Amino acid sequence: MPELDLELAQLSLRNSAKPHWLCKDMRGDQWEYISYPYILGDHVAIKIRVPGDPTSMITADALLLDPEGKQCLCSEAGKDFYLTADYYRERHARLTECPARLDK
Repeated sequence: MPELDLELAQLSLRNSAKPHWLCKDMRGDQWEYISYPYILGDHVAIKIRVPGDPTSMITADALLLDPEGKQCLCSEAGKDFYLTADYYRERHARLTECPARLDK
């Protein structure tokens, strides 16, 4: 199998993996991109967080996240589940389990 061209992968993701757009990991958890993809060692990395929660930032493998093509939920804040204590308690508990996480 040929070696991954990290710079080409980074360039191809720049259109779909952009700040304040949503993505999902392989388990179906929803995240928010908060950076553009960049090269980190042997990975194309990206910063993600629980949507709307700046305290939950982690570094993830951009190739293991599926862009949803939708903007973040910031405009939905307070309308439903978003920004409730229960939502954040449950999501923070899953931070360490994110399969795309690079900073384990």
